Amino acid sequence: MRLPLSLLIFLGLLVFIPDDSTASHQFEQSPEQPKVINATVPTYPIIAAMAHVFGKVEVEVETNAKGDVASAKAISGHPLLCGTSEEAAKRWRFELEPKDKNNRSLQLTFDFKNPSDVSCNVKPVFINPYYVEINFVYKLPEFSDTINHIPPESKGKRCPVHGELLKRDKVEIIYGLIEFKPEYLEAEKRLFPYANTEDYGGCVIDNVVNPCDGTEVQASPKYAEVLYCQRCRIAEAKWNKTHPWQRK
Repeated sequence: MRLPLSLLIFLGLLVFIPDDSTASHQFEQSPEQPKVINATVPTYPIIAAMAHVFGKVEVEVETNAKGDVASAKAISGHPLLCGTSEEAAKRWRFELEPKDKNNRSLQLTFDFKNPSDVSCNVKPVFINPYYVEINFVYKLPEFSDTINHIPPESKGKRCPVHGELLKRDKVEIIYGLIEFKPEYLEAEKRLFPYANTEDYGGCVIDNVVNPCDGTEVQASPKYAEVLYCQRCRIAEAKWNKTHPWQRK
């Protein structure tokens, strides 16, 4: 089963690729504007994306004679986006003329795009040297292939039938409609309650599709950690051998 895009976006919010790379830029620009040497792009705060906050943040920076940013202050924009924008702006560097010994005020624009629009573009987009678009980039989360079915209070637990100390194992999870041999479940309770040679995961395997490249990832776990009794497994194997079953 493929998960709906709304759920994918929610999952994607849990695993965000921040676009906080620092890059060197040499753009053509007006003579009165100093050239950008280094531009650090702010990260898209995950709390802002989850609150569906987006839009432009205008940051006024003051540079010194070396071209470093001496101060940065957001003069407009949503509060959830202003902090990260100011921190990024402080790391910008500009090429200034040696004769320009006085501090200079410049204005940067960080345009945070709508987080609901799934973006496959990891790179920020510079509309001009002083204006950059930041996308909230989604990445499929890494799903664990194993689920733990061992209760925390199980240490030292023994099999109620054989008295054997239970051990840990990782077994395959079986999906789909499960059909058991006649009388199997009753025999399991009496003879081998902790065989646990496999686990059952429901009728459907959930898959998630990456909207950027179409790759499909299994979200449902493949294995389960369980407790087992070796003598239960031997008893189960004997029972299966003496109770052959051919599905109709």
